[in-house]
Amino acid sequence: MRHWQPECADAELVIRKVVTVILLCALFHPDAVQATTQGDRDAVRAHLYVSAENRTAYARAQAKLADARAQLVAVEDALSPLSGYKKAYEDDSRTLALSLYATGRADLDLGFLLQSDDPMGWVSRRTLLAPLGVSRQTDNQTYVTRVVPLEQSRVELEKQVVELAPLVDTLRSRMSSDTALLDKLANKVVKQKGDVSVLGTPRLTAKQMADYAERKSAPWVLPVSREQLAQWYLEEGIAEGVRGDIAFSQATLESGWFLFRGSMLDKTQNNFAGIGACDSCKDGESFDSVHNGVRAHIQMIRTYADPDYSSKKTAHPPVGRIDTNVVKGCCLTWGELGKRWASAPGYGLRVVRMYNDMASEYDN
Repeated sequence: MRHWQPECADAELVIRKVVTVILLCALFHPDAVQATTQGDRDAVRAHLYVSAENRTAYARAQAKLADARAQLVAVEDALSPLSGYKKAYEDDSRTLALSLYATGRADLDLGFLLQSDDPMGWVSRRTLLAPLGVSRQTDNQTYVTRVVPLEQSRVELEKQVVELAPLVDTLRSRMSSDTALLDKLANKVVKQKGDVSVLGTPRLTAKQMADYAERKSAPWVLPVSREQLAQWYLEEGIAEGVRGDIAFSQATLESGWFLFRGSMLDKTQNNFAGIGACDSCKDGESFDSVHNGVRAHIQMIRTYADPDYSSKKTAHPPVGRIDTNVVKGCCLTWGELGKRWASAPGYGLRVVRMYNDMASEYDN
């Protein structure tokens, strides 16, 4: 039996090698890698629509809360100069109650007499209110017609604030979880070193972006501040699930730090991403405001990243060409924008390098 052992060992070794080769082939087979990658790409896109619903719910609840708080402040401001009427009314109510009791009309009160048109006539009401005097009756009428409705509004608005505040907190927490999941899913779609997902949440603040841009290029020709421009990039990016801070870096590349020197575009077009501008094109597209120029840029990037994106699915009113874009869903990472957004193969990675240079100044 001993002479069989080496042969069995050799056979077992051969089998192990064959199994290893099969597993490695399966692992690195192009179709297998593509399937996994496509699944990751579909997952991050699908999550965008879930998170968009949560963002919409949060925005609506936050707007209602802000409106209720603003109305509450207005009501309290309106009540402030009328505070004396309430105390006078309370004092007169006690005085009148004693008078009414003495006349056998304890079933009545000041509020009823001031507001009721029935069951007694005007003369009868006037007689019963006589102990207060004419001027106090006028003050009490002011309380009933002006102060009481305002106090009722205050109670209702305070109730709204109490109900909406925890809802806003819950939705904000849900958005935070959405953000973490979006970033996690987005990281899975990156296939080459140095690349970054188009989709995700920003890492920099508007002030950091604006300060960096100013250090790189002091002259400024736009009608809004650098920080306002950066803030719009962040807000529009968050609304569409796009990295607004990296889009800002792309805009600095496309516009020459927003000076448009040597560009076929100019500042009046509010086109910060070269949309519609190419070697065979004429002038590029124009937008009616700086803010809409930023929105068009962010929405165009989302179009490149999401094949299901359309003018009916934008977070804000659509600007520019969305439904007619022929490259929908081509690029889920910035690196993939090479040869698509611009003709240079390394265009997208250059954008990322410019962003990394900006971000490196604020790394802890």
